Amino acid sequence: MGLRTGLFFMPDHPENENTTLALKRDVEQIIYAEKLGFDEVWMGEHHSGGREIVPSAEIMLAYVAALTKRITLGTGVVSLPYHHPFQVAERIAFLEHLTEGRLILGVGAGGLPSDMELFDIEPEETRPMMNESLEMIMKIFNSEGPVSHKGKYWEMNNMELNVKPYTKGGPPMAIAGLATLNSFTLAAKHGISPLSVMFSPVNILKQHGETLDRVAAEHGQPSPRPDWRITRVVYVAETTEQAWKDIRAGAEETYYDYLFGLGLRPLAKEDPDMADEDVTLEYMAETGPWIIGSPDECVRKINDLKKEIGEFGTLLITTYDWTTVDKWNKSLELFMRYVKPRI
Repeated sequence: MGLRTGLFFMPDHPENENTTLALKRDVEQIIYAEKLGFDEVWMGEHHSGGREIVPSAEIMLAYVAALTKRITLGTGVVSLPYHHPFQVAERIAFLEHLTEGRLILGVGAGGLPSDMELFDIEPEETRPMMNESLEMIMKIFNSEGPVSHKGKYWEMNNMELNVKPYTKGGPPMAIAGLATLNSFTLAAKHGISPLSVMFSPVNILKQHGETLDRVAAEHGQPSPRPDWRITRVVYVAETTEQAWKDIRAGAEETYYDYLFGLGLRPLAKEDPDMADEDVTLEYMAETGPWIIGSPDECVRKINDLKKEIGEFGTLLITTYDWTTVDKWNKSLELFMRYVKPRI
């Protein structure tokens, strides 16, 4: 099977936009992606910041499930520190029935510093909380009866799901990571799909892949590389010049005014000592997080990425409001017509 493809929604929308229309546009894009033949769609969860406006991926995907037939639906991600593990397992088991098994449970530690502040959780606590929660969710899905747990962050006392998962043992799972290797260690250890999100440069992605190989071998398991998902910004136009003309203003607004303002700029650096002002749009394109240009240019960049980091299974296109709906949809069409067959 060739490289699978999908869309990854944060989703990010300008603060001055009509929220209802923005959400409807996301839904319409998912329906269009299914028509084009994309394999998957992933929906994020955020609670602050003013721009990433889906607080519950599960609710959004339940709505989308009723309007689609084939496309796989992933939570990208449920931020585990912000929810009790039993309630996550309960909602996901229920949603798996509503989607008739089209669901992937993507989990993570949460990425927005403002979300951590909102829930009064110290940043250094998010990964240990995620790790403990993940163990509990897996135990709940794989238990025939009540489950008890008393840990550092969570407790359960003889709790049992009223609605068992659609799939025995629960739906397929994925775990997201950015700069640290914790999530990729867990993915290889537990046989969970790894998900490299946001804008990690190629040298960081290589570390992700090497960690997957090493930890899987240590546990006597095959590398999860075939299930490895990587998110990239991809925009295709008739020419590379036209592609940049279409998206530059929107990209500058999202990155310079929002994402980098949140303190996320260091995640894009190949070298932590490089100056902030050197992390430009052109730098993002040169180091791999962005794949912008003509079909030929995008094919070259994706194939170069594959050569650099080795095998991975799915390329997820991060969606943004950087141009008109018509131009963005045209980019998706050009990708499926002229890029995907050649990667």
